[in-house]
Amino acid sequence: MNAMVGYGAQWSEVVQLAQSGDKAAAMDKYKSLTGSDDAGAKYMVDTLGGYQAYEITGNNSVQQIYTPLISQSLQRADAVTKSATRMTLWLTCGITAFVFVLISIITIFVLFSVFGSMWFAFR
Repeated sequence: MNAMVGYGAQWSEVVQLAQSGDKAAAMDKYKSLTGSDDAGAKYMVDTLGGYQAYEITGNNSVQQIYTPLISQSLQRADAVTKSATRMTLWLTCGITAFVFVLISIITIFVLFSVFGSMWFAFR
């Protein structure tokens, strides 16, 4: 059991090194852990550098760690969402104003028609 826990901790170090950008240290750690050659270690470290990871904190909770690439993607997505929300707000307000104008015109026309016919009926 201790060997498995130690292996998991070492694997976690490989992932953290790869995602922080220290690829040389991650490759060395991966090669010592698995006995892989340089090409296999480079492929694995490059692959690990692009994924998100999780970290177990001291109080047995799991915290998500974002790689720099994923963090940049999340920031871009947030900016796109804000601009789309702003555009949607303007579009919604414009449609609402248009419907309000149509209802006002129809209501005024109906009121003039009703009161005009009543005026001629009682005159």
